[in-house]
Amino acid sequence: MNAQHEMHSDSLRVRAFVYPLGYYSPETRLGLGLAGAINLKFTSDPQTPASQIGFGFGYTQNDQYTVGLPFAFYSFRRKHSLTGELSFNRFNYLYYGIGKGNEKGENLTYDLHYDLFRINYLWQVKSHFFIGARWWYENDKSIQFRDSLVDQNDVSGMLGGVSSGPGLVFSYDNRDNIYFSQKGWYVELVAQDQSSWWGSDFAFSRYRFDVRHFHPMQKNLILANQFFGDFTAGDVPFGQLAMLGSGRRGRGYYMGRYRDNHLLLYQGECRWLLGQKWGFTAHWMYALLADRLSDFAIQHDHAAVGFGMRYVFDTESRSTIRLDMSWPLDRGVYIHEPDQALKFYFSVNEAF
Repeated sequence: MNAQHEMHSDSLRVRAFVYPLGYYSPETRLGLGLAGAINLKFTSDPQTPASQIGFGFGYTQNDQYTVGLPFAFYSFRRKHSLTGELSFNRFNYLYYGIGKGNEKGENLTYDLHYDLFRINYLWQVKSHFFIGARWWYENDKSIQFRDSLVDQNDVSGMLGGVSSGPGLVFSYDNRDNIYFSQKGWYVELVAQDQSSWWGSDFAFSRYRFDVRHFHPMQKNLILANQFFGDFTAGDVPFGQLAMLGSGRRGRGYYMGRYRDNHLLLYQGECRWLLGQKWGFTAHWMYALLADRLSDFAIQHDHAAVGFGMRYVFDTESRSTIRLDMSWPLDRGVYIHEPDQALKFYFSVNEAF
């Protein structure tokens, strides 16, 4: 069911819609819920994405829930943009440890209650070039390991706490569509500080780069590439370390299957479009993690391959429903462990 209402003015079109929510990932298993949004679009400015005020609620087969309020506001011709989200979450995850030596897949389960607020502002200094700032606030209110033998003082962040602080952002974006890109570049550079000055219980810094390129090889065939780096330093809580795995960065691996101070990741995808509604994809990923920058080594690499299907449910924004299947290729170290099994991801919009 999809309830939708639309009204027009001379320059602004407003669309409101509500729809049932369904998703699947290794971290949640099946999740169901309800989502909706109000979209606002300048009719005389087709290149600027639609502004959106959204809401969502989801409950999963693993007895997890999330309540989210995402938002995105774009001024005329995208001169200014303000994006972010507020969410309240209860999840349980598997913890595999930090750094090398966790290849056999031994893990512990922990329950996490956390609130998240993030906000980003960008100013377009010239066509496709943006500078701005962001704030990230996460309050891990309750972390409980189910194994009573765990020493929760052993790793930073195991007792919970607040991570909070500002960041500087530089961005270049000339993609033809932010939801389903067929051509163009996206580049983002971020430097972020978290310390007691900003209300954080942990003092650490983070530097990230995210470079994506979309190239149409033929009329209905697109090659998408992403290079991503995440570098942390200081007293980093284990939940904020650079992590491999999820439905967006590192398909094929459980989220946080590997975590360390630094991550280098490449993922690619070949997208084949069949008409206006359907598509098929093949994707691949290669990643390295390290405690220090000088410790990156290919003998500790991680890779994955997979394929998927797409259905475009909103032809105007090119928003898609995606089903991905992915296999990790981790040198066969734990080929008989559950980690090595085929992973399924069912979600909305592209991984990158």
